[in-house]
Amino acid sequence: MPNVRNVDPARRFHVVMASAIGLDKTRREVEAGLRPRHFMLELANRLDATLYEPAPSDAAPALLHRLIKTPAALVALAARVADAAQDADVIFCNSEAVAIPVAYSLLRAGKRTKMASFGHNLYRPRIAASKLISRAYGRINRFYVISNDQLRDPSSQRLYLEQVDDLFFTPDDGSMIRSYRADRPLIVSVGLEQRDYTTLAEATKAMNVDVRISGASTDARVLQGTFPDVRPANMSQQFYEWPDLRDLYRSADLVVVPVRPNQYAAGITSILEALAVGKPVIASQTSGLAGTLADDSAIRWVPPSDPGRLQGEIEILLGNPQARQKLAEHGADIFRAHHRKNLRAEYMETELRAL
Repeated sequence: MPNVRNVDPARRFHVVMASAIGLDKTRREVEAGLRPRHFMLELANRLDATLYEPAPSDAAPALLHRLIKTPAALVALAARVADAAQDADVIFCNSEAVAIPVAYSLLRAGKRTKMASFGHNLYRPRIAASKLISRAYGRINRFYVISNDQLRDPSSQRLYLEQVDDLFFTPDDGSMIRSYRADRPLIVSVGLEQRDYTTLAEATKAMNVDVRISGASTDARVLQGTFPDVRPANMSQQFYEWPDLRDLYRSADLVVVPVRPNQYAAGITSILEALAVGKPVIASQTSGLAGTLADDSAIRWVPPSDPGRLQGEIEILLGNPQARQKLAEHGADIFRAHHRKNLRAEYMETELRAL
């Protein structure tokens, strides 16, 4: 798709994040090779956009925000964005959590600024409530959704393929700082959002494998049942810094992404990080993950919450190094062709310039 350049010099772009990442600190860490590039920073650079993140605030929320429990910091951020934006501009938000407050502020200010946003989970009760009590949801021109299950209104939604940083998550080229390999096969699993490590524990507790979990997040809430009440002796969990997490992936014989049934794309980032470093992946086949990969044959799928099927698939792949390598190579090819960060940033830049 050809790039559509900005032909209106008066048109400005505004890129808005729902959570604070510490922009200056993130930029320094990216430059030092200590973390992957952040998609919203990359997009803002391409668009020469003003970039916003929330800050603590005691702003008194309007009725809409009290009803849908919008954090005060996002209310204040939305007001700041709406105040800065002009009718000719374009606003892009990384989540419906901040897009709806921004849209509401634009309505109150009587501005016609165009808006687009990622839509991660558009059908949870808080979002449905916002549709009923305000025109803010309808004020958003387009949502980019990551899962087929979220794509229910083609007139205002488009399916978006997720990405990770292929310059950071790379196969081992001899530059690993440390190896996490043990004297038995290593299974790696990463993330907390909607994860089902209870099923993974049941599937692997009697196997001669080492199961290592990187389970720490500032965004995801740990649900009851995420971990078993008693973890097997072969399962461990800890926080890994970005370079250590990359080396954990690189050390793995197999990456497993066990997810409980849900309607949004929980688990896709971990799947793509594993594919980027050239590892074979098994994941739960939830409705939320349907359509998130350019080709579903990139990984092996198992039913969610089924330890017997998961154990069987793990045993098949660990017992057949050739099949494991073939799956890893196929997954890496699909990742490089469709899910690299620069590809997806170029796509989104084109979309927003044409909005």
